[in-house]
Amino acid sequence: MKKSPDAAQAARPRRQAGRRWVSLLGLLLTGLLNWPCHAQTDAVATRAPAFARPLTLTLTGGIGTPYGNGLDVGYRLSRRVEATAGGGYDWSGFKAGVGARVDLLTEHKATTFAGINLAYSGGRDALTVHTEADRAGRRETARIRLRSGAVARLRVGLRWQPTPRLALLTVMGKGLAFGPNPVQYLDGAAPSEDLRALVNTRRPDSIELSLAVAVRLRP
Repeated sequence: MKKSPDAAQAARPRRQAGRRWVSLLGLLLTGLLNWPCHAQTDAVATRAPAFARPLTLTLTGGIGTPYGNGLDVGYRLSRRVEATAGGGYDWSGFKAGVGARVDLLTEHKATTFAGINLAYSGGRDALTVHTEADRAGRRETARIRLRSGAVARLRVGLRWQPTPRLALLTVMGKGLAFGPNPVQYLDGAAPSEDLRALVNTRRPDSIELSLAVAVRLRP
């Protein structure tokens, strides 16, 4: 009986974890398409019990999250790949989309993972932002519009699993907005660097810093 290619497939993400994000994106897409097939082939070859496919409900908060501050439901396609769909709301409006997470390096209670998401951001017609007051008590204010549109996002994170049904996730990531610049300054504003830096945290494609709690709904 020939050996299953699962061992080689499992080592591939570990070897490529430090490469550029473009290579990581290709790896995630390849894994999403191929992992279920390999897992199924391995189960037939070894006569092992069928893999359990749990459902997971995740509550996420932070800045730059793919689905905003909201909820997503995850479904395990294989032991390493989880598909997600969710929605929520943040500074850039209502968000909803789909995505996938791929486990990279696993330990007993801690797992590193990478993810890709594609979500729609509803935008905001008028949003007022202002900097903190300076030493003279003055602060800069501007009105902006956040355009609606699709955003792709790459993420990396750590999942800590204190119990079989509960997990805590910390995530960092960066988004890429499709189409024109999603930020439009209104009333002819000429913002300073400080104000632009503040507005960049409100963009739908901003840097992500988030925390999440995941609860397994089905074993």
